[in-house]
Amino acid sequence: MVSEFSSETGPLEAVLFFFSDAVITEFLAATSCGATTAPRSKTALFSGSPSLREYVGALPRVYGRLQASPALVKSKLLELLLLLDLHDRQGQLWRFLAHENSQRARRNIKQVMRAHALADLSVADYARLSGRSVSTFQRDFKRAFGEVPSVWLRRARLDHARDRVIEGKDTIADIALAAGFSDTSHFIKAYKSQFDLTPKQHRLHLA
Repeated sequence: MVSEFSSETGPLEAVLFFFSDAVITEFLAATSCGATTAPRSKTALFSGSPSLREYVGALPRVYGRLQASPALVKSKLLELLLLLDLHDRQGQLWRFLAHENSQRARRNIKQVMRAHALADLSVADYARLSGRSVSTFQRDFKRAFGEVPSVWLRRARLDHARDRVIEGKDTIADIALAAGFSDTSHFIKAYKSQFDLTPKQHRLHLA
């Protein structure tokens, strides 16, 4: 990184954050309030504030020695975008991200789905990620996978859950949450329906 910023009170410290398409899409969906894509906007620029400094300063203190899960990283990045949005009275950040998101070229639908199958996104979100309208996305999805998105996502998430059950490192509740099930009992029923065994039975069978 090359920067023209300087500090009069000591060494300049820069902290870089990288946001995935899934995080940006979730942020735009949460803050759009029915807005449409705005004209091209320059990169958003914010003044510092105590809350932003506290957020950045707390990260190494709280998480410095921990290996955070992807779900936790995603939630913290989304929190940062939402915090920035609270300081953004002119809507710079939303306009910039909305424009960049709308300009994304149509992407390979199989790559998009496999990369973001575990994300908590709607069909409309997946359509935006792939650079398609909802109707075009659903048509292209059926052509690519031979089934509707909801059926494919359910199976993909259960397949991922099965891999984690076999690894045996995580609790069933954690696996259920990572697979998009807020209710563990519902997850267990869905798992048994898919694999003819409950997660616990599956582990016992492999032991």
